[in-house]
Amino acid sequence: MDIFSLQHQRGEVVDKMRALVNSVQSQQRDFNSSEQKRYDALESEYNSLDRQIQNIEKVEAMEKVVNHVPEPAFRTPLSGSSVGTGINDVDARSFNAFLRSGIKNTLTTDVPSGGGYTVPTTLANELFDTIREANPILADVDQVTTPSNNYNRIYTVSGAVSGRIAEQATRTETAAPVYASQRIDLSMVYCLPEVSEELLASSQYDLGAHIRREIITAFDAQFEDEILNGNGTAPNQTGILTAADSTDADGVRDFGSYQVIEAPGTVITLDDVLVLMHSLPPRYRRGAKFYGSTDCIEKLRRLKDGDGNMLWRDSSGIVGAPQTFLGVEVVEVPAMPGVAASSKPLMYGDLSQAYAFARNDSPASLMMNRDEVTKPGTVKFHVRSFCGSGPMDTRALKVLQMAAA
Repeated sequence: MDIFSLQHQRGEVVDKMRALVNSVQSQQRDFNSSEQKRYDALESEYNSLDRQIQNIEKVEAMEKVVNHVPEPAFRTPLSGSSVGTGINDVDARSFNAFLRSGIKNTLTTDVPSGGGYTVPTTLANELFDTIREANPILADVDQVTTPSNNYNRIYTVSGAVSGRIAEQATRTETAAPVYASQRIDLSMVYCLPEVSEELLASSQYDLGAHIRREIITAFDAQFEDEILNGNGTAPNQTGILTAADSTDADGVRDFGSYQVIEAPGTVITLDDVLVLMHSLPPRYRRGAKFYGSTDCIEKLRRLKDGDGNMLWRDSSGIVGAPQTFLGVEVVEVPAMPGVAASSKPLMYGDLSQAYAFARNDSPASLMMNRDEVTKPGTVKFHVRSFCGSGPMDTRALKVLQMAAA
């Protein structure tokens, strides 16, 4: 069994232990005999899994020492790549050497068994940074890391209640805070680019840049589609437009579901946008932006005030200045639906609070394997990343939905 599966099992055991402890604490009592037996069994299972994980990590550390090879000379450094210049030259040369020769280069990370290659941390960071720059919506969601196979965040749904009291008057119990949690389960996302053996033999071609472009193209499309349209069925992630939603206001609908603002018609109007904006609580407006499809933005550009003045403002050629509507920055997301009956073409809110992208922070979270067997004459590079995404504080984002036809 691989280390990720063992870590997943260990996490599930901890969740069961926590649920058992919470159940007993809520009743303000000690474990009974059957509960104590159950807890001891879970603890024993946890210790067994932990020992297995530690043994694998020790063996991989030993392999790192045994399999270390001197850094090979290479004619074309990766620094000339057109996909960024942030990669360490040592990492770049080693990565290119691995692509050509299949030699396991350990660098500063562990090397798994079976001919795997752990992508250097600097390269992994550059890949994700470049994807964020290219992806208009991934750039704004919260970026987090986790040491396990899931990410949890706790929220206060309603706070404690206070009151005033007269001198020596009887004090009555006040309401306690109510909490809710949001969880993202990580899974593997992968791509499988192919390179001909003839190309691998050419020392003049920057294979590192080629592979990075393949990864960026594949992962960028995957992440954008998941953030918007993920169906949430394991191992798929939950998207904003397909997540649980309701027309109920904050505090009424279930925490974890987004509020849908229903437009009365199928043509977007200024009133629709104003209702959308004012449905967002003031505490979330400081970092709020509009997120709209290309079609939606084209229609927003046409809206005017009562005096015939355009409400849209372009950046006026100023570098770094965003395009705005009603003074709010607008982000164009081509993958969002256009303005049509029952569609959701526009969102308003602070995505850094409303949605999160989580990535495992271990050196093995981004991996690559060479496959020289299944297709003669071609080498396949199986690249995968352990990550996930999902809704967080759903009060921080509102979604406009057009009326049905």
